[in-house]
Amino acid sequence: MTNMTERLYYSNPYTKTWKTEVTETRALSNGYALTLKQTAFYPEGGGQPSDYGTIAGVEVKDVYEENGEVYHLVDTLPAQTNVTCEID
Repeated sequence: MTNMTERLYYSNPYTKTWKTEVTETRALSNGYALTLKQTAFYPEGGGQPSDYGTIAGVEVKDVYEENGEVYHLVDTLPAQTNVTCEID
């Protein structure tokens, strides 16, 4: 069992750029779902759209929550596991 993603949007809601680690990748029919050690990308829910931006320059297509974990949907995997994330 991996540790759950630390949600920076609770502790520091104005975070726009941060460095973190990719903790898991899952291949999906429409791309890849990544989990991060920390995220400031807010998942879609309760009428609130998800945040968009990039993980190591790879465009984030969607952010969603499943079973208490935050997943980041991308078309291609980042080249490295230590990444810089940016919210648009």
